[in-house]
Amino acid sequence: MLYPTDAFELVIAHPYLAGTSPNANNLPGLPKVRCFYDIPESDWTKVTPPFIVWVPGRDSFDTGQRQQVELVRKGREEAIEAIGRCVHGHDLHLFVARTSDLQCHREMFLLLTRVLVAMRYALNTTANYHMNGGQMDPNRERYPSFLHYTLSVSEYIPIVDVPDMLAEVLAVQIMSSVPVDPTE
Repeated sequence: MLYPTDAFELVIAHPYLAGTSPNANNLPGLPKVRCFYDIPESDWTKVTPPFIVWVPGRDSFDTGQRQQVELVRKGREEAIEAIGRCVHGHDLHLFVARTSDLQCHREMFLLLTRVLVAMRYALNTTANYHMNGGQMDPNRERYPSFLHYTLSVSEYIPIVDVPDMLAEVLAVQIMSSVPVDPTE
């Protein structure tokens, strides 16, 4: 991962959330979970559950954790030492439809489990992220038809000095209005 949004893209593409897993715990195929990145809270009530909204949060920086990043550059794999890492915070807001019985709590736990499994395998190892905790939203009036759970996670993003990572300059042409003597 080189960018904080990579974690979002990797996790939502995992079969446990993308709906491409054949089954889990002897359940028939898991339906796709809609996932959104940083949409306004006013739009959350317009989405049909189950769904997840990733909201970027507070970052911190850790220069004591040096790690090497393997990148393919110019057709070969290179190991680049990171100067530190960004501990990028996200709040994941999980929503399921509220029911009059305990079924909605079971569905929330199933959705939470799917997210945790997808994070574990999509991000390759728990060394790439940290779970900061989670809680059920006690304010029932805010989302009367949803059960809402907030999970706080932090992904570790290496900070690497790769000046040619985004663009490679092939040639530089210097223009001058004053004639230059090539013999000088």
